[in-house]
Amino acid sequence: MTSEPVPIRPTAYPVPFLVVRPAPGRVRLVNRSDDVLRCVVFLVLGPGVLGADVIGTVEPGGVIETSVRGRELARSTSLVVRWLRPDDEEYLWRIVF
Repeated sequence: MTSEPVPIRPTAYPVPFLVVRPAPGRVRLVNRSDDVLRCVVFLVLGPGVLGADVIGTVEPGGVIETSVRGRELARSTSLVVRWLRPDDEEYLWRIVF
């Protein structure tokens, strides 16, 4: 009985974003990859409040930005970024303040 080799997927995918923090509670993400990232959305974990719902497509070199309000964000709140790569694979990345 012969078995087919199992394809090995890469174990690591570099996060495509450069994080810029222009002001307390503000997060700007720059797409530093060659991929068009679709359905990019921000979610908040903890008691912080998301400034606005942002859902969008971010081209290579493009920017998406949001803000989070709240007290002691660094102690109790984190921001999660969700996006789809061109192959429709979903990714999540957590950012702490």
